[in-house]
Amino acid sequence: MPGPLRWLPEIPAALNPGEQDHHHLAVRAKQITTMAEQIATQARTTTGDAVPLWARRLREADPALTAELAIWRAAHAIPDLDRRPTGPRQYAAADRHEQQRLDQGCGRSRYRRSAGGDGCGGW
Repeated sequence: MPGPLRWLPEIPAALNPGEQDHHHLAVRAKQITTMAEQIATQARTTTGDAVPLWARRLREADPALTAELAIWRAAHAIPDLDRRPTGPRQYAAADRHEQQRLDQGCGRSRYRRSAGGDGCGGW
């Protein structure tokens, strides 16, 4: 079973599925997955002035990336007023790797290709 978010590890194989710790981690993973789905839905369906500043240009061009960024930002408590798509630099290895992947996605976004913009950055 993969981790509940791309940058979070899976439940350790050494934990027996019958153990209390395994059950606790499985419940927590389900909660995280449910919250991530809710955040992604909200990112795709929010309209007008309710769309955060960081998402306004990207949302129309790449709603899937916008949803991924919304989940990332929620997980890292990045305020909506921070216009950097992935917020401040992350130093934990798994987080940093995912941040780089998301930043690269911004660079490849359809917004950049179709509107002559610079992807997610530089708002």
